[in-house]
Order: sequence, then C-alpha cells, then structure tokens
Amino acid sequence: MNRYKFIYLTWLLPAAFLALGLHQTMVYYSIQNTYKNGTSYTAELTDFEFKRIAAQTSSSIAIRFKDKNDSMIKKQMSIPVEMAGDIQKIRVVPIRYEPDNFEEVVLLPAYKTQKSLVWTNMAMAGLALIIGLGIAISAHRYAHRKLKSDPEEDELEFERID
Repeated sequence: MNRYKFIYLTWLLPAAFLALGLHQTMVYYSIQNTYKNGTSYTAELTDFEFKRIAAQTSSSIAIRFKDKNDSMIKKQMSIPVEMAGDIQKIRVVPIRYEPDNFEEVVLLPAYKTQKSLVWTNMAMAGLALIIGLGIAISAHRYAHRKLKSDPEEDELEFERID
C-alpha cells in the first residue's frame, strides 16, 4: 500500500469539527426549547465542587427538586467555571426543567452565560471547520498529485527479517 494514501485521513479533521458544531447547535436549540417550554422549579443546590488542577478548572453541581408529580429528581451536572460563578452563592436555584430533552435543565441565573458560551463554541467549531477543510483539501491535492506522478515509486513494502 502506498504511504501517500494515508494522507487522505486528514478528512477526519473537518469531519470531527463538523460533528462538534452540530453537537453545539443541538445544545443551543435544546437550551432554547427548555427555557421556553420547560416547567419552572426551584432546586436545592446540594453539592458544589470547584476543581483546579494545574491550568484546568472545572466545576460540578448537584441539584434536587420535586417535579409536578411529586417525585424527587436529582441531577449531577458538570458546568463551566463561568456558569459556576453565576450560581456559586445561591443555595436555592431557579431552574427550567423539560424531561426527555437533550438539555433537560437550564439554570436561570446562568442562562445568558450558557447561551453565550454555546455561541462561542459554535463560532470556534465553525472557524476550525473552515481551517480543517483548507488543510484537508491541500493534503488531498498533495496526495493525489504524488499518487498520480508515479504510483509505484514510493510503494511501501514490509520485509520479514528473521
């Protein structure tokens, strides 16, 4: 097999960024749907954890609330640090809840922050997709040119040495 055929794998790069952009788009529309059509509740913040490991920071929260059927719902959520700052000092958090949605819970104090973070993620994924497409197209042309010029010249051979 010719080694230049492996260059075609660069098409996985824009495919990954396209998948990331589609995921963020689903998150955005799910947040909007939960905010508009979800039921309002007040949730008790049972656990708040803020981790700082080297240059990485992350936070997670645990909330619990009773829904309209009087059943206790507990959610453990990992949230960005920007959103954690919005709800850090609140013990009772107003939320919107829409079961069976992609994003079931929207924290109302952090709604605008969450929306802006998703927009930022979508913009970065779109920019990375454009750059990745440029890289993939250039690599595709290079591989095609090398394979077309002399396909037998750089044939990869495996030789057994015993």
